[in-house]
Amino acid sequence: MGTVPNISSEIQNLKTWLSNRINWMTNQLGSYSACSNVPVPSLVICKINYNPATNSTFTNSNDQEFIAIKNTGNTTVNLTGVYFLGTGFVYQFPANQMLPANTTTYLASKSTVFLNRYGFAANGEFTRNMSNKDQDMILADGFGNVIDHVHYYDSTPWPNADGNGSYLQLTDTALDNNLASSWVAMDNNTLGTGDFDFTADDTLQIAPNPATDLLQVKAAKTISQIEISDVNGRIIRHAHARLKCR
Repeated sequence: MGTVPNISSEIQNLKTWLSNRINWMTNQLGSYSACSNVPVPSLVICKINYNPATNSTFTNSNDQEFIAIKNTGNTTVNLTGVYFLGTGFVYQFPANQMLPANTTTYLASKSTVFLNRYGFAANGEFTRNMSNKDQDMILADGFGNVIDHVHYYDSTPWPNADGNGSYLQLTDTALDNNLASSWVAMDNNTLGTGDFDFTADDTLQIAPNPATDLLQVKAAKTISQIEISDVNGRIIRHAHARLKCR
């Protein structure tokens, strides 16, 4: 008969092996505590056009949908693997797409329609359309860690951007963008004119869009500085001024 193994000894050997293995994994990958409060990039969903209005030129509402995401951080973000969780709104950024600090990237339902409608190119094209009623929009990194989360509605208290020629605009990227009070309804004609901070009493109108040689700006408060940049974040014009409200 063979030697009967010592069960207690085998159990201890297994415990020792597991302990050594865990120590090795910790040294290679970091402590398991690093799995909580994982640092994620400073990306904020700041514009949502979920039910665009139609006209004689742009007859399909779904084809005009878009969403904008802003990098509010101080460093360039590599968007590799960043995607939207769930099965409704579907998009994943391609490998090594970069988003410079303090710049915005646009995703469109139909890139050609977006270009024709707004005069500049979207940075990506998503599949499936956003709900005209309400929807969870969860932006996550490649490991599923949530970066930003917005659940919008087409009803009060959310601003009215439901098929009337307006889109949802976050008033300040420092606010909780999952709250209706953090958003306003903006006229589509203002898209592409830049990202601005608003208060409840502020209004800003910029036309035409796109512009070639003349740009008209109307604001509820005095403007002391203007900076114009293209979609890639390159500054085209910077000027200090004391422009009075009109």
